[in-house]
Amino acid sequence: ARIIPLAERSGLITRIGRWGIEEACRQMHEWDAQGLGSLLVSVNVSARQFYDCDLREVVDQARRRWPSRHSVLELEITESVLMDRPDAAIKQLCDLRRDGLRISLDDFGTGYCSLAYLTRFPIDTLKIDARFVADLPDDHRAAAIARSVLALGEQLGLEIVAEGVETEAQLEFLRQQRCAHMQGFVFSPAVP
Repeated sequence: ARIIPLAERSGLITRIGRWGIEEACRQMHEWDAQGLGSLLVSVNVSARQFYDCDLREVVDQARRRWPSRHSVLELEITESVLMDRPDAAIKQLCDLRRDGLRISLDDFGTGYCSLAYLTRFPIDTLKIDARFVADLPDDHRAAAIARSVLALGEQLGLEIVAEGVETEAQLEFLRQQRCAHMQGFVFSPAVP
């Protein structure tokens, strides 16, 4: 919450973002060489990186330097970034998808994304924000939102990922709702 905004204001976020993409591609290349099969690796992309630098060229260079035949790179972009300049975002997303990247809409439901844009943004994945997951399963409003996003994703043919799953109760609730993809400390603490 403190480092990313500071990096954005100072302009360092572009260098950090380049490193993140490079490291993800290097790791996929290494896993591919180890025969670990098809893996999906997601990298968060900041607003500044999405709009202010040649993101496609950064990704293309990293993928050429660290080719992977089996693994897939996914870029996670927050809903607020896309809504800042939706028409420019749609063009950028279409170009990235044509380059073979997957797109994930991060922090879904926390910004001001019109549902109409879900039909226009070329995305593969919606992520249920950890703020909703934190109150599961006891808060009936959070449960209703989680169920709704899961149903919406299913109807739109999108994958859904629940973020911030930290307890067995949250895990069990999401499993009962047929949420197939989750991330959080209940599976593993953060690792280098």
